[in-house]
Amino acid sequence: MKKKIDKQPEESVLLRKKSRKKNVQFKKTSRLRNFVQPRKESLVLNKDSLTLSVLHSPKNDNTASLFGDDWQQTVARGVLTFGIELSSKQLDLLTFHAGELIKWNSRFNITAIVEPFEMALKHFIDSIAIAPFIPDGSKVIDLGTGGGFPGMPLKVINPTLEVVMADSSRKKVSFLNNLIMQSNLLVQSNLSQSTISCQNDLNGIKAIHCRAEELGKDPEYAHQFDFVISRAFAALDRFTDMALPFLKSSGAILAMKGDLSPDELTPVVIREDITAEISEYVLPFEQHKRCIVKIRLSEFYQDHIV
Repeated sequence: MKKKIDKQPEESVLLRKKSRKKNVQFKKTSRLRNFVQPRKESLVLNKDSLTLSVLHSPKNDNTASLFGDDWQQTVARGVLTFGIELSSKQLDLLTFHAGELIKWNSRFNITAIVEPFEMALKHFIDSIAIAPFIPDGSKVIDLGTGGGFPGMPLKVINPTLEVVMADSSRKKVSFLNNLIMQSNLLVQSNLSQSTISCQNDLNGIKAIHCRAEELGKDPEYAHQFDFVISRAFAALDRFTDMALPFLKSSGAILAMKGDLSPDELTPVVIREDITAEISEYVLPFEQHKRCIVKIRLSEFYQDHIV
């Protein structure tokens, strides 16, 4: 005799399918939360594989342990390849920046790069690669600064610079203003605990919410800067047009780029009003090729800037 098989109602099957989808969705969300506030993980900077890991206690919801001594050593070793030696105070400020970025990124989408080693390499070390091109006391504007790169690390390693960080995203500028305020409190705290004068004064840096095209028309900012910088902000010819209104006659645009294709470079090189030089460099550890395009007004056009 054949056994009777009870067919489940179609409605029941449909509910079960919906339930499975909800469970999958929940797992994805849960995994993201665990990244922002990790459970106990043991990670170490391996000299050969150059992978960064962290020891983080679930009881501690701050991000300080994500960026400990190993992370600082990675940044210090990386920028040393550019001939730059960082002090412990400078490393502390860069570490604080990284920690605040992760905290804010859990609520706002400020950066897609959130893995500690990648942050060290592609945010901080790469930002500092431009430092040898900028003399002490220069006035610098960083267009499309995002999470403060390269403007904030440049100010940390060279307090003599006057830096303006500009971005069209209000949430990113809010993050940067908070970062500047908190970093200054950290500097003052270190100063009050030390008999040695602190050389990492963060006065002379600010973040403003604006569109570059509009800001360049403002008399307070037009033709006021020695350097206009950006890191992969826009296509080179478009960035050049946005940056030129900010330049002093003797100033220069410094555009940080990855692989620069002839199609992107040609429209800039053929222009009569500017000259362009390309300096190549390699990011340490993973040997990523990068370049800095230095653009100046030609002599004829320099004379036409008031």
